[in-house]
Amino acid sequence: MKQATFKDWTLTRLDQAFGLKQIWQSDLMNHWTKADCELSETDKEVIFHLQQPLIRGGRAWNEAELENKFISPLIMQAHIDDEKIFDILKTLKTLKKIIKTELTLQPI
Repeated sequence: MKQATFKDWTLTRLDQAFGLKQIWQSDLMNHWTKADCELSETDKEVIFHLQQPLIRGGRAWNEAELENKFISPLIMQAHIDDEKIFDILKTLKTLKKIIKTELTLQPI
């Protein structure tokens, strides 16, 4: 097993150690994005504006950066009320627990 301190793990080293690769096509994402939904031109512009930095640098963002630079502005644009967002956050916390406990990454 490879060991290193946090500062030693570069994106390249992580990719090599765990066999990570960026995917650009996903059947699940294609299905999700084809869902019936009407967006205003303003919403489309905001989403496009948020998407560009995510595509360029999001891979290197930590959890706080992802939340601050993408997730929070997207939620604000969607005008999701507190009750709905609470349900979403509960779901995200549950997913995090599942990922942390059931998913273990082993070096290749």
